[in-house]
Amino acid sequence: MKTQRRVFCKKETKDFVYVHQLNLKLPQPQNLERALEQITHVFWKIISFKLFNLAIVQGLNGLKMEFNHGGSTRGSKRPRESEDHPASKQSKSSGKSMSPQQALAQHGSKLTLFEKAEIVTFPQIYYLGLEANKIGKILSTTSGPNDGYDDSEKFYIHRMHDHISYRYELLESLGKGDTSQVFKALDHKTGAHVALKIIRNEDHLQIDAEQEIQLKNNANAVEILDSFQFRNHSCIVFELLARNLSRLKFETCYKGFTPQQVKKFIIPVLQCLQSLSQKEIVHGDLNLENTLLKQEYRDEIKVIDFGSSLFLNEEGSTSPYLQGCAYRAPELILGIEYGTPVDMWAVGCVVVELFTGQKLVPGEDEQDQMACILEMLGKPPNGYLQKATRAKEFFSDKNNMIPAYCEEKTKKNGKKILVPKRKESGKIRGPPGTRDLELVLGMQGAVKPVFLDFVKRCLHWVPEARLKPSQALAHPWIKKMRSKSLTKNGNVGGGGGVAFAGNVAA
Repeated sequence: MKTQRRVFCKKETKDFVYVHQLNLKLPQPQNLERALEQITHVFWKIISFKLFNLAIVQGLNGLKMEFNHGGSTRGSKRPRESEDHPASKQSKSSGKSMSPQQALAQHGSKLTLFEKAEIVTFPQIYYLGLEANKIGKILSTTSGPNDGYDDSEKFYIHRMHDHISYRYELLESLGKGDTSQVFKALDHKTGAHVALKIIRNEDHLQIDAEQEIQLKNNANAVEILDSFQFRNHSCIVFELLARNLSRLKFETCYKGFTPQQVKKFIIPVLQCLQSLSQKEIVHGDLNLENTLLKQEYRDEIKVIDFGSSLFLNEEGSTSPYLQGCAYRAPELILGIEYGTPVDMWAVGCVVVELFTGQKLVPGEDEQDQMACILEMLGKPPNGYLQKATRAKEFFSDKNNMIPAYCEEKTKKNGKKILVPKRKESGKIRGPPGTRDLELVLGMQGAVKPVFLDFVKRCLHWVPEARLKPSQALAHPWIKKMRSKSLTKNGNVGGGGGVAFAGNVAA
């Protein structure tokens, strides 16, 4: 008898495709879904023989597995409790684990070819994501970037309820930024819900991730629970927090909070910055989205996202890429050496935004951002621009500090004035110094001078003149004000009607 060939050979007829290796007679597919079902049927037959041989080699005597259509298993001597093992469950977690060999023997039919080779490198298996729509579940994953697990931008292609590192179950997306994705996940080892951050597969971002891990254990910073590499991606596991302050602002219909509430929100942020500044660390991305409630309707705040944080060196730094545009300090825009005071500039912006419900410096781009700062603060001090490497991009006359968005005109009496240039699109900003910060805050109601003083001392052209975190914590607005009301409308969270914690005070 001639042995069968080890390759697929097929010939098409009008109605059928014959796959000779397995003697299968499959109907010609009429659509993609039916075609995938047929291919799955063929592949399970092939894998069953390979896994059976593998089990024999590994010494799993007595194990006999058959695979029916769809990949379920039947074993003549398989332990009855294997079906109930926590690693195979989708909704429960008991902290129990199995070895890679047990996982292969009991659930190998539902793992991809890639996972079968990968799983043996993990000492313990807590979760397999068996019901997830896995990448490579039907075909091999070698055709795409990073074995098919990355998209064109090198983000990890996730599947909900699949595993990460055979321990964490992806439950829902919490957000996506330029460098990473964050998911709510279930830790099947501890049973806790966590926030799982998966960094893009870029070498320089892996270095940033390592630095972020080193920044743990700072006051009021989000707690890092675990970190590891998975499929060429750095992953960081954090405690799962509640809503961020941006969400809370939205729920007030952008009306903002009372000064008392704002103070309660900002104290933990200042404590975190104080801890960082003592180590000469810049957070670099402080904003409402990166300040979160630890628990719903409680006032404890945690600071997150240290991916942009920097250890200051002796020579300083002039990178313009820290901080979001609305919170970016002028020295970052202009290319002047910066330090921890950039975070205090961001504090000033955050305080005003929390109070008014609107961004203080809502620039559409860097040019417009600088125009907003000039409109609010006026011209910078003499000599300020001498060390600015990007001054020519924002000032048409650096010596006389004439902004690029303005032109100088002479009145009939000979007095020279600055007039904003016409723009094809976007809002026209006023000349330097024409937007009074006191009016911006005062429109929201009576503002105490001590509150205004705190904000002004955060928003200063000269970094050294800004409040340091320790000075901010000792400022009279922080220390002496006492709460008289909970919120402007009696509750936090808008239509929810649930009162914020009663110890909110300022």
